[in-house]
Amino acid sequence: MPTPCERRARFRQSLVALVPVLLGFLTARPCPATDGPAPPERWEFRLTASVMSADYEGSTEFTVGQTVGGNIIWGELDYSTAYPDPQPLYLVDLGASNGEWGASLRGQYLEWDNLVALANWTQLEETTWYLEADVSHSVGTHWWVFLGVRYFEFDLSLQVMLDPPLPQLPPLVTAQDWFDPLAGASFRYPLGRRWELAGRGDIGGFGFGSELSWNLEATIQWSFANHVALVGGYRVFDVDFEEDRTYTLPDGGETTLPDTYDTRTEGPTLGLTFHW
Repeated sequence: MPTPCERRARFRQSLVALVPVLLGFLTARPCPATDGPAPPERWEFRLTASVMSADYEGSTEFTVGQTVGGNIIWGELDYSTAYPDPQPLYLVDLGASNGEWGASLRGQYLEWDNLVALANWTQLEETTWYLEADVSHSVGTHWWVFLGVRYFEFDLSLQVMLDPPLPQLPPLVTAQDWFDPLAGASFRYPLGRRWELAGRGDIGGFGFGSELSWNLEATIQWSFANHVALVGGYRVFDVDFEEDRTYTLPDGGETTLPDTYDTRTEGPTLGLTFHW
């Protein structure tokens, strides 16, 4: 069975290999038919920038190394307690399609910070983001299926706040990153001249990067001007990641502890779409 490092290296290579495939789909043109030239394909582009009022649920278990004496520094964080209020999550989606084939690049960015009462008052700072690339094919008038890859990164810093004259301890920092293969489907359905209903769902991980990750979203769009639309909806993103870390103990033995990241982010979204 490949190690986590080998799996990450394999998917980094897959992501690099996917770039020329995306460019090929975006620049391809049909071959002329024997009875005359085929009509030119018209590519349509969409750029959506939106913000999500994100509720964060779930937990993480993490190790951040060992002390000089060999003791393992381990922690657990419950997000519903640490971050009780919604926070802004930023989303960007760039897509292109020609009626049969399509490709998209999607990303999200979320940053949290809060002062919470753990064993002591602790300043938490966390950043999570992902970048996703996929290639899609139409399977009907309004439906598309797609395959892609998603890179996910998670960074957490904990700073224990001590009262003077006690010296401040250095922050404890943990980080994880991985690649997930993914597959999914989406649809777009016009509701008159200015309105459009859309949905998208995907599932990924399958033990290659995360154990499982999935995303569901639904939006409604109102075109209030040429090439510009207001879009709102609701989104849920769930990820379950686990990786074992092995440490050498002072007596020469070894112990293995899991690093886990099991969270669900959900909430309403609002943004603008530019299409041309």
